[in-house]
Amino acid sequence: MGRRSAAQEAGTVGGAVPAQADHREGGAGTWPEIRLPDNTGIDERIRGFGADPATKQPLKSVSVDRVDWTRSDARSLLEECLKDSKWRKAVLVRSERLKFWPGGFKAVGDAVVNCTGSPVGRSVGWSQTVSTTHGLTLSASASVGFEDVLTASFSMSYSVSWTVSKTFTDTTAVTVPSRHMGWLERSPTLQTLEGEIWMLLDDAKTALWGSATITGQATDGRPEGMLVAKERRLSSDEEKKWCTTRQEHVPVLPAALVPMLDGTTTTPRD
Repeated sequence: MGRRSAAQEAGTVGGAVPAQADHREGGAGTWPEIRLPDNTGIDERIRGFGADPATKQPLKSVSVDRVDWTRSDARSLLEECLKDSKWRKAVLVRSERLKFWPGGFKAVGDAVVNCTGSPVGRSVGWSQTVSTTHGLTLSASASVGFEDVLTASFSMSYSVSWTVSKTFTDTTAVTVPSRHMGWLERSPTLQTLEGEIWMLLDDAKTALWGSATITGQATDGRPEGMLVAKERRLSSDEEKKWCTTRQEHVPVLPAALVPMLDGTTTTPRD
């Protein structure tokens, strides 16, 4: 679909690197699919407490116990630590690896229905928010504490920041053929941290650890997502519904009503 937006003319879509061969903003083969952490700082803290982060065994007179953070008892303890700024310092996120992958495509912005006999160009404004998910059911105050812990730990291991939530917004020019519906879809580039959450309890002389998987927007400087334009022919029922009053009519449908049906045509925004 048609002419590029101002952001694309400048070489970006939604702040990302311009699309190349694979049509994901920035191209294929440039960035690693997996990054390994430098856990020097994290492991020094765990060893300093008296636990071996590799073997999960005690190095001195402390207990090292594995827990399931999704269980109510372990989660309650984690909640209490995360709510208190003093106890929050006892919590660490230790990464084993960071995987990068493309998120699913979702409709962004409104759909344009062209009832005319000629192609129609429109500027479509769109927005997409990518938030962090971790599979833990935490209260609002504990979630804020966990975000602080995650951000600090991630920065220590990868020397880049973790973005808890990021919103991408832009306006993109599209051209919709006669008697077609057109819309935009976007796939964010995501990163998933696979590792552990550690809690180092001085008073109890106990180190608790449990597996964790945390996903959010990729933040290591790689392309941030892929934007594509999609189109499909209107069905006879849709033409009757939207195009009977006036042949020059160009309805705009909310993104939530965009039907994702087989037979659509995808045009990468390059």
